[in-house]
This record gives sequence, structure tokens and C-alpha cells, in this order.
Amino acid sequence: MKTLLERLTQIAQESPERIAVVDKDHSISYGELVGEIQAFGAALSNRCPKGATVTLVIENSIRYVVALYGCWYAGVVAVPTDPHSREREIEQVVVHSKPALIVSSARKSNALAVAERHGIPFVDFELAGGEKSACAESEARYLDDALIIYTSGTSGNPKGVVLTHANLLANIESIVEYLELTSEDSVLDVLPFHYSYGNSVLNTHLFVGAKVVIGSSMMYPQQVTDELRRHKVTGFSGVPTTMSLLVDRTDFASDPPPLRYITQAGGGMSKDLTIRLRESLAETTKLFVMYGQTEATARLTWLPPERLDEKLGSAGIPIPGVTLRIEGKDGRTVGTGQVGEVLALGDNIMSRYWGNPEATESTVVDGWLHTGDLGYLDMDGYLFIQGRASEMVKTGAYRVSPNEIEELVAGLDFIDEVAVCGVDDELLGQVVAAFLVGDESPAHAREVLSLCRRSLSLHKVPRYIEWRKRLPKTASGKLKKHVLAASREIRA
Repeated sequence: MKTLLERLTQIAQESPERIAVVDKDHSISYGELVGEIQAFGAALSNRCPKGATVTLVIENSIRYVVALYGCWYAGVVAVPTDPHSREREIEQVVVHSKPALIVSSARKSNALAVAERHGIPFVDFELAGGEKSACAESEARYLDDALIIYTSGTSGNPKGVVLTHANLLANIESIVEYLELTSEDSVLDVLPFHYSYGNSVLNTHLFVGAKVVIGSSMMYPQQVTDELRRHKVTGFSGVPTTMSLLVDRTDFASDPPPLRYITQAGGGMSKDLTIRLRESLAETTKLFVMYGQTEATARLTWLPPERLDEKLGSAGIPIPGVTLRIEGKDGRTVGTGQVGEVLALGDNIMSRYWGNPEATESTVVDGWLHTGDLGYLDMDGYLFIQGRASEMVKTGAYRVSPNEIEELVAGLDFIDEVAVCGVDDELLGQVVAAFLVGDESPAHAREVLSLCRRSLSLHKVPRYIEWRKRLPKTASGKLKKHVLAASREIRA
């Protein structure tokens, strides 16, 4: 088995009537799904050459799955993009990835406007289709590029993580192994499919012939809890914010759904929340705490549920096929218990950053991924993350580039300097804070917020704004953002 598409086709041949995806009141079998993938893939083949990039601006849905696998059937590279992004953010991805097509809905005015402005052909997935191909053989090739997932999206230097079919297959086979997933499993997925974690949950379950139920937004946590019970799923996945909402704002704990497993990743979960979540689960439900990065396709480590109490706070052990080491500032491997940068090696490590060889060379060295996270390994080989070496803000399920916000705000004529960083938040882990130097006034603060709300996704808008006479800097003039983040003067 060399690609996910080949595996999906095999399952469709063996169990065509098995339900693959449930979306509200509509469901689709594996046989029907592969038929639609072939039809859509044939349509794409007639519109763009193999190896081209295709931007997908589609919400979690059966159509998203058809479009994603249809890209692989056509031999093109899928570039999924947040359908709730502002027009400016979609444009950043499009300008950088240079797609041959944009696939979305005509109802998505943000995507349609970008396509028209840049003269890129627009495919309305609600109308697209084609004749079913007589050949079910995969057009995707094992070492070919399969997916580009954007992680930071800075206006000057966006980072598109390029994942090959081999990367996807390696990571998914490892996850399936430690989660012990089978065709009898089913999962309620509330994570966005365009996001690394959501992509992983979707594809691991399709890989084993399981059922994927597309859940409601976590804006309605009780509704999600009700869906867990109604669909009788065996699994659920979320980020720390997801778990906090389930435990604190629903009746999940008083009547826990009979899940077989629940997984958590997308940022470190506090020991307190981990304990409260575990105590709220049914007795037979296994809690898997995990750690990873988009650059590693999704997953790097997992914490065996039976060792959760003993290793509380740990990110766990390497997944099958991954090797970890901790590197000191001198580039040498440090000993047990010593903190350094976490490096990872495995077939799941990304091919490269799209169009950014300099960033690729500094991030993947001799095959080792430099994660930018600081941590240590204990005497049993369990990883403990100690913090971020980079300045990316982890807020909920998202990664936010301070540079993107700084560049936007710095364009205002009353701003002399701006620094953006993450500050601790009990619910989201971190939230965005902006520190300003310039012509201070309440009106100007409101103008900063108004600009951000017009130009950025909600999770990127600063939660806190604070004026400063000056920003703390080193002798060489570099900003000391850790000083700002630890400031006691921050106010809502």
C-alpha cells in the first residue's frame, strides 16, 4: 500500500456499503465516496496539469473529502485553506502557492474575489463533476507531493509545509498502530480538516475503514456532547480548549459518553485539566495525550494511557518510526533530564517548506526536524516539553505569527513601534497581546483593534493592547518579548 488513495479504493472494493462519512443528515458509503472522488478527480485532470497546486477553500464536509482525494486522484497537490479566513489571508496563500485552480463555493465571496483578482480559474465544488473513470488505479505516486499546509501565513514569508504521500502514509500507519484503530471504530470530528490535527483524524479513520462523523462547532459544546451520545462514536479528538469546554460547560462529566478513546494534542494541556478530564471520562475510556507538529505531518509522541498518572505532564514516547533527541546550544546531544531543543527523525518529517529553501535548510538538518520546542527526556525516554524556542503564539488550536500582526499594525501613522506576543490564558493556553509605542489615545487603540478585526481571523486579533513609552530590548537592539509576555501591567 503506497498511498492513502490506494487504501481508500481497496476498502471501497472490499466493503462498498460501509459508511465512510456522516455530515448532518447525509451519509456516504465507501463505494459512493470513491465513485465521487473519481468523478471529481477526472474533472480536475481536465482543468490542470499533474503536479500543479490546487487551493481548497471548503468547510468540513463530504465535499471536502471528495475534493482532497480528488486532487490526489488527478495527481495534483492539495492546498487546504481555512474557509473562514479573511480575503487578505486567502490571498496570501494563493500568491505564495500559485495554484492552477481554486476550488470552493460561489457562496464563498472571499475565495471568489481572490480568484477573480488574480485571474485564477474558479471551480464551484457544488457544481463540479465528471464522468466516472473506468480505472480505479491511483494517479498519486508515493514520493510525490500530496499536501501543503500553511502554518504561519506571514505576509512577507508564509510557511507552507509540503507533505508527500509517503509522509502521510508513515504518520497514519504509526497513529493507527498505537490507537489500535479498526473498521469498527467511529469518530466525531470537530477539528478543521485544513488543520494538521483535523487532517490526521480524518485520514487515520478512513485508512482503516472506520466512520467519520462531522461534528458541530465547539462554540456549542453541549451540542457536541449530545452528538457524542447520539452517534455512539468510539472516539473523539480535541485541543486543550476543546477538553476544557467539555468538562466545564457541558454535562459530559455527569453522563460520560461510552467512548473507547479520546485524544488530545494541538498544544500542552495543564496537569489540572488532564486530571479533571480523565476523572470525567467513562471508566473504560482511554485518554491519549499526544504531541506533534505540522512539519512532522501531525504526530511525534504519544503517552500510553496506563502511564498517564506516573508521567503526568509528559508528552510521551516517540510514535513508531520516530526517533527523538535533545540538542544543546552547542549542537551536541544532551543527557537525560537536560533541557535543549527537541529534534525528530522519521519518514513523517516534511519534504520542505514550499518556495522557501532557506527556512527548509535551517529547520531540517541531515533529516532531523528542529521543532523549535524546548524539552528533556527522562530516564525512561519520556518527553517533557518546557516551552517554545520560537515566538509563535499557540492560542487554542491555532498557531499565530506575531510578525503578521506587527506588520499590519506598524502601517498606522500613529504607531512608532509594535511588538506582539502570547500571554498566558487559562482557557486557550495563550492569547495575542500587542504592545504599542506611539501617539497614545483610546481612539487610536480602537483603530488598531478595528484594523485587526477587518484584516485578520478572530483568533489573531489582540485580546490585550497596552501602550508603552519604550519596548524592552537587548544591547544589540533585539526585542525582549519574554519580558513583555511576563508583564504584570497587562489589562483587558
